[in-house]
Amino acid sequence: MTEILDSAQESFPYLWVNGEKYVFSTEVLDAGTKLFKEFKMVQNTIRDLYECIIDESVNMTVQYIMDEMAKHLEQFD
Repeated sequence: MTEILDSAQESFPYLWVNGEKYVFSTEVLDAGTKLFKEFKMVQNTIRDLYECIIDESVNMTVQYIMDEMAKHLEQFD
């Protein structure tokens, strides 16, 4: 449902699906904003970890990478 994430990103108060308009409550809009924020955190974490991995001077364990990703994916979920 990328449409829901797009709506959250742009704070649209409604979404059209198959010609039918669905209006979001304030709670849904707030949850969508949080969802998008956490999605961006996951993206940033992946980018940061990738940069550390390609930098040979940084010593990072696989367990550390898994722990970091798990933490942010849990918040996203």
